[in-house]
Amino acid sequence: MKRLWVFFGGVIGITALLFFGASVLTKESGAATSSDKNTVIIYNWGEYIDPELIKTFETETGYSVIYNTFDSNEAMETKIKQGGSRYDLVFPSESIIPKMIEEGLLVPLDHQKLTGTEDLSPFLMDQAFDPDNTYSIPYFWGTIGIMANTEEVDVSSIHGWSDLWDPAFKNDVLMVDGARETLGIALQTLGLSQNEKDPTKVAKALKKLESIRPNVKAVLTDEIKTLMINNDAPLGIGYSGDAAYVMAENPAVTYIVPNDGGAIWTDNFAIPKTVGNLGSLRLHQLYAPPRKCRTKCRIRGLCHAE
Repeated sequence: MKRLWVFFGGVIGITALLFFGASVLTKESGAATSSDKNTVIIYNWGEYIDPELIKTFETETGYSVIYNTFDSNEAMETKIKQGGSRYDLVFPSESIIPKMIEEGLLVPLDHQKLTGTEDLSPFLMDQAFDPDNTYSIPYFWGTIGIMANTEEVDVSSIHGWSDLWDPAFKNDVLMVDGARETLGIALQTLGLSQNEKDPTKVAKALKKLESIRPNVKAVLTDEIKTLMINNDAPLGIGYSGDAAYVMAENPAVTYIVPNDGGAIWTDNFAIPKTVGNLGSLRLHQLYAPPRKCRTKCRIRGLCHAE
């Protein structure tokens, strides 16, 4: 998922945790098996690390990297739960971490082997989904908002999430394929927290979400970016980095964080229960922003846990 320029300057130093395996860039392949202690297997969001960075890491360290990707937290969770494939490092979003902890899918981190965490933004650390960062360390963060084509939409008419329900936008909205994101939008239009747990209120939000159907052109993930670039839809829900990529390709598109707020997401380093290699690792060597990345990141500099 999309292009970000690679830079190596000023990133954090997290030293000595675990690391990497055979230089194979595959997607949901069966290649995630290796008994080689010098091989570390990563399971990450698509194109979240620049392939050139992995090559550099292999050259400098002697480790090999097997790099597999997933396109949703649910797919990643299922694969880890099933076992059978060895993964040494995984990158779950904050919303799935509590569930993975409860299911015993993540291994506690040894913070005595971590250095550089003092350079991370304090507001990203010690969050409710993982107190004391027992199981995870933040990697990327950003927001969720609305991409709007200024040549097709009067953006001054879009102030809050509820504006997406305007009948004027019939068949105009590309909705992101994410349960957390879409239900969260509906909750916000009702003035409720995205973390609402009351079944009655959640049911009300679900009903509200269903009522936007006439305005939804499609429910997609990565394809939203292509359609917005090609002017195939005037409105699209997306992550801040997706928006940055789209705007770079199509200057007519702008990114709006509604007045009622856009959720802040984080994707995180974590060690799954399938880990097979706990050797020496320098995570800071993966902190250079990728040229091609699942660009939920990188708008207004909201990239990495800086």
